Amino acid sequence: MPEKYYKPDVIIKISNPHELMLRVRELTAITGDSIGGYMSGVVAMCSECTAYPILTSKPNISVGCTGSRPGAELKVNELFFALPASYISCL
Repeated sequence: MPEKYYKPDVIIKISNPHELMLRVRELTAITGDSIGGYMSGVVAMCSECTAYPILTSKPNISVGCTGSRPGAELKVNELFFALPASYISCL
């Protein structure tokens, strides 16, 4: 199936802390909700960046883990910002 027909469940953005702060402030202004960070540093891409946003319908911030950081080629000053697809209009 061509990519134009894909409908994501989650959008994962790689951001530095400053950019992430700006996105969090924007989302807080739009939704009125604070954004927390559910993280353990273990299975970050699997649970923190996919399962958590899908199950809670809330965005999440993750520091990544020993598998996801090298896999995504995260720089030392970058974090993951995971959003349920319902937030796409807020980006």
